[in-house]
Amino acid sequence: MPKIRVKPCTSNTRQSNLARKLLLGKRSIAALGCGTTSETRSLSAVDTVSPTRVSSPLDPSVAPWYAAPLHYDPDVIVPPPFVRPRAGTESDLIIKASRFSFKTKGRSKSSPAPFSALDVVPIAQTDISRPLPLLRRRSYFEQILPRELQIHILQCFIQLFEDDHVNSVAEGRWTISKAVSSRHRIIGRDRGFRELLKLAIVSRSWQSLVYDGQLWSNLDLHSFPGLPNSVILRLTRFTGPFIRRLDFVGHCNLKATTLSSISKHLCLKDISFTLLTAINMQGCSNLTTPSLHDLLTHCVFLRKLCLKGLTAVNNTTCEVLGTFCTQLERLNLDRCSNMDAKGLRRLLDSLIKLRDSSCLKELRVSGLKDIDDATMRLLGKAAPRLEILDLSHARQLHDSALEAFVAVDDAFDYARPDSKVIRLNTFQIGREYSSNGYHLRRVTSLRHISLSCCIMLTDMACSNLAYAVPRLEYLEMAGVGAGLKDDGLIRLLNTTPDIRRLDLEDAIDLTDSVLSAITPPIEPSDREEDSAQPGHALEWLVVSHAGNLTDEALLALIYACPRLRVLEADDTKLSGSTLKKFVHLCRQRRASDAKVVAIDCRGVVEGVVKELGSEGVLRPRLGVRAFWARRLGYVDGKDEMCEEDLKVGYDECDPEKVIVKTFYSWLSVDAVRSAREKRRRTSSRRTGNISPDFPDDVFDSDIANGSERTGGRTRWWSPINGRSPSGRNSPAIMPDLGNDGCIIM
Repeated sequence: MPKIRVKPCTSNTRQSNLARKLLLGKRSIAALGCGTTSETRSLSAVDTVSPTRVSSPLDPSVAPWYAAPLHYDPDVIVPPPFVRPRAGTESDLIIKASRFSFKTKGRSKSSPAPFSALDVVPIAQTDISRPLPLLRRRSYFEQILPRELQIHILQCFIQLFEDDHVNSVAEGRWTISKAVSSRHRIIGRDRGFRELLKLAIVSRSWQSLVYDGQLWSNLDLHSFPGLPNSVILRLTRFTGPFIRRLDFVGHCNLKATTLSSISKHLCLKDISFTLLTAINMQGCSNLTTPSLHDLLTHCVFLRKLCLKGLTAVNNTTCEVLGTFCTQLERLNLDRCSNMDAKGLRRLLDSLIKLRDSSCLKELRVSGLKDIDDATMRLLGKAAPRLEILDLSHARQLHDSALEAFVAVDDAFDYARPDSKVIRLNTFQIGREYSSNGYHLRRVTSLRHISLSCCIMLTDMACSNLAYAVPRLEYLEMAGVGAGLKDDGLIRLLNTTPDIRRLDLEDAIDLTDSVLSAITPPIEPSDREEDSAQPGHALEWLVVSHAGNLTDEALLALIYACPRLRVLEADDTKLSGSTLKKFVHLCRQRRASDAKVVAIDCRGVVEGVVKELGSEGVLRPRLGVRAFWARRLGYVDGKDEMCEEDLKVGYDECDPEKVIVKTFYSWLSVDAVRSAREKRRRTSSRRTGNISPDFPDDVFDSDIANGSERTGGRTRWWSPINGRSPSGRNSPAIMPDLGNDGCIIM
C-alpha cells in the first residue's frame, strides 16, 4: 500500500481538513495552524459531548461507537487522557492498521455521531454471569386452600376419570376399536389412580398430598399385576393405617417378604392390628404360609376374604381364621389343594365357641376333600345365617350329608331365638316310614347353593333340602348325571317359589314333569295370586343333554315365564319354531343380553338362523368392549372400523339382540375372521407391510406381530384327533400373565 503524504494546510478544502483530522486529530490540526470548517467543528463537538471514550489502538483521538467503563458514575464524566504520538510515527500507525484490517473502507465520520442506548443505560453492578432471580407466583392451591380441600380436589380428580368412562358408554362413544387399544387398557377409576401417582413427582408437597391415606382407603391393584414390589411397599408405607380394602388379584410376583413388610405397614402405631375389612389374594402364587398367617393374625375386623387357589392355605390357616378373624362374612377357599374338611371343622369349631352366632353369610369351598356328614352338621350349627354355599366338585359328598346340614339339634337349635324348625311327614320328604311319624328340619337362609359335579348325589339330596330352603334362588346341580331324577327335584322346586337360576346340565333322565313344576299358570286363580308360583321369577334355565324333554314343554315354559332370558337346551328336541318364538318374545320383553343355546339340536336348521339374521335380531356371541377381549375380534356395529365385517357377520355388541349359539350361527364368526385375514393379506401385498391404519390390526395385532399360529383356523367342532392344544384362541384371564383358557360355546 502506498504511503499517505500529508501536505501543510494551504486551503479550506473539506477533503484536506478531514484527512488531517483522521491523521492527527483536532489538536494536531490546531498546532499546524489549519483552519476549521463546519465539519471539523461538528466532530469536535461530538468529542466533547461523548460521555465516555476509550483509547483506540489506531488513533487515540477518534471517538468509538460506544464505550462501557468498568466503573461508571453517571454524575461524573471523565474524558480519557490524550496521548500525542511522537513525531514521524503518524504515517507508520496508519500503515500498520491497514495491513491488519479486513475492510478496505472504514466507517464514515458522520455528524452527529451514531448514538447507542448503552451510552445512557447505567451498567449493573452485579456479575452478568449470575442468573436473574425468578419471579415466583403465589400458589393459591398450596398456600391458601386448607389440606382437606386439597385432598377433596384430588378425590374429584379421580372421580372424573370414572365419570368420563361411564358417560362415554352411556352416550355410545365407547366402541370396540377404542376398547382394544393399548391406550385404553386401564380405564375408569384405575386410570385415575395411575394419573394420580404421576402428580407425586411435581414437588414434595404434592407427593405428601398424593400419598395421603384418605385417598387410598381402597388399595385396588388388580389392574396392575406387574407393579413392582418396591412401589407397593412405598404405597403401604405412607398409607398403610388408612387402608380398608386390599386387592392383589393376579400379583403372581408378590413375594412373601413383601407381604410381611406390608403387614407391618398396615398396623397402627399404638396397637398391633390393622383396619382391613376386605382382602383378595387370588393369584398370588408366591406367598408362603407364614407370611399369610402374619397378615391374618392382625386383621381382627376382616369381613371378606378371598384366598382362591392358593397353595399357602392349609388346615392351620382355617384355625387362624377362626381365632383372629371372628367377624368374617364372606370366605372363599375354592381349590385350595392343601386344605381338606379337617381344616374346615377347625374353623367351624372356633365359630361355635363365640358368644354370639357367627356372621358368616358366604362360604365357597369348591373341591373340598374328605367332606362327610359330621362336617356338614357342624356347618349347619356354626353358620345359621349362611346364604351362599359352594360345594361343587366335592366328590365325597353324599345325600346324607345334606340331611345332616338341615338336621335339628335340640340343645342348640331350640336355644337360639332366631331358629325356626318345621315338622314334616314321610310323604313330604319322600320317605317310606319313620319311627316317630315325622321329621324335623331346620329352616335355613340359603339363597344360592352349588352342588355341581358332586357325582355321589342323587335326587334324594333335593328331597332332604325340601322345605328347608324356602328362599332359594340359585340351584346348580350340573354334572350330577343319571342319578338326578324327577321326584326329588320336583319336591324341592315346589317349595322354592323364588327360584331364578336352575342349572341341570347332563341330567339325562329328566322329563317334562320337571318343566311343568316350574311353569306357572298363564292365568292364575285367586288362590294362586296370593302366593308366588315356582317359575314366576325364573331367568336362567340350563337343561342341556336332557333328551327326554319335548318341544311342547319347552314352548309352554317360554310362554309362561315372563322373565326368562337365558335358555340352554343344546342336544335336546328344541325345534326351530320354538327357537324363533323365544327370540321374538325376548325382543318384545326387552330382555338385555338374552341367550339361547341350541347346539346339536336337529330341529334347528340353517334356514331358521338365516331368517333371524336377516331380521337383525340375533348375534352369535356376547361381545364385550374390553381390552382383555381384543383377541376375540368382536364385531361392533357402532364402530366405523367394523363396517366391512358387518357385510359378512352380525353386530355382537348390541345388548338388545339375542345371542343364538348354533352350528350355523358360529359359521358367521369364521366368515368374519376369514374376511379380515383376506383384507390383511391384500393390504400387505400392496404396501409390503401391514398398515397401522388397517382396521384388522386392531383385532389381529398378534397376527401382525407374527405370534399367531399358522396351522389354520381352529373350529369348535373339530374332531378330537385333529384338535390343536386348547386355550390358544381364548382371551387371557390376565393379559400380563398370558395364560389362556378354552373356548366355551
